[in-house]
Amino acid sequence: MKTIIEQVQRTLSGKKRERFWHICYNWGAAVVLIGAMFKILHLPYANVLLIVAMTAEALIFFLSGFDYQDEPHEPDKQSAFTSTAPGRYRIDTCEQKIDQLSRQLNQINLFVSHMERNLQEMNMLYQSLSEELQRDQEQRETEDENDILI
Repeated sequence: MKTIIEQVQRTLSGKKRERFWHICYNWGAAVVLIGAMFKILHLPYANVLLIVAMTAEALIFFLSGFDYQDEPHEPDKQSAFTSTAPGRYRIDTCEQKIDQLSRQLNQINLFVSHMERNLQEMNMLYQSLSEELQRDQEQRETEDENDILI
């Protein structure tokens, strides 16, 4: 049993592995969708098509379990700091990071203040338009009343 698994792993982990799995997943999904469409539309052979498609998709998922890849190497979290001695980090590196974050925060604050000013201007414009529309509405109502009286 172990040799069969190893043979499947070798076969499916070559250079063409990604293309193989891409084709399998897409063709399998396409056949499942066609089977579902046949089933929804009550077309002949819908049950057979759906059973074949779902079985093929299950087989694809089963085989993809043998597609083993090594975990990508995670970078060392300590590498963000420059070490002068074991367990000691350079203060200037931390201060540079703090200065950089402080500059970014100042830029964000400036952006927010611009946005606040723009919102205030939009609010004033909205109020003036609302007042103008209200005056126009009142004028039209007065004109309509005068037309009725005439």
